[in-house]
Amino acid sequence: MTSSEHHNLAFNVKAPDSTLLRSAWRRFAATVCIVAVTDDDGQILATTVSAVSSICFDPPTLLVCLNRSGAITPALATASAFSVNVLGEDQAALATLCAGGAPHEERARHFEPSSPPYLAPRLPGAPLCFVCQPVKLIELGTHVAVFGEITDLQLGEATAPLLYLGGTYGSFCA
Repeated sequence: MTSSEHHNLAFNVKAPDSTLLRSAWRRFAATVCIVAVTDDDGQILATTVSAVSSICFDPPTLLVCLNRSGAITPALATASAFSVNVLGEDQAALATLCAGGAPHEERARHFEPSSPPYLAPRLPGAPLCFVCQPVKLIELGTHVAVFGEITDLQLGEATAPLLYLGGTYGSFCA
């Protein structure tokens, strides 16, 4: 079978149903982060994410995937900077708060502005905070992939990261 024949066969296969796919994705352990941005009106918007990945060192770049329907997504398209705050194992309540339901005003109380010129809100107490400049957004299906060039980072107290696995938060035990 040629490569093009194999490629064509892949498109004839029915995609797994959403319940099966959700179950499969929940088997990926992921570090929990909160992405935060200040919108054009000066309001801090924040959302919990688990789809974050390092892309390259030169230039230093992260990839963050966000649901297109979230309030934060349009703000990222026009922002000069955003933050990716890695959560520690003791910050599950904050992850839940920013995962949805709570108004952004309530979420914003947990953040502080970063120093100029970056202007991305930071989460005090986070073990790690990256400040990124959005360089490329790619829409695909229900989500947007945001590539952010790291312009600053802040190391907090070293602690075990908060993980998401099987639909719940937890920590790693070697």
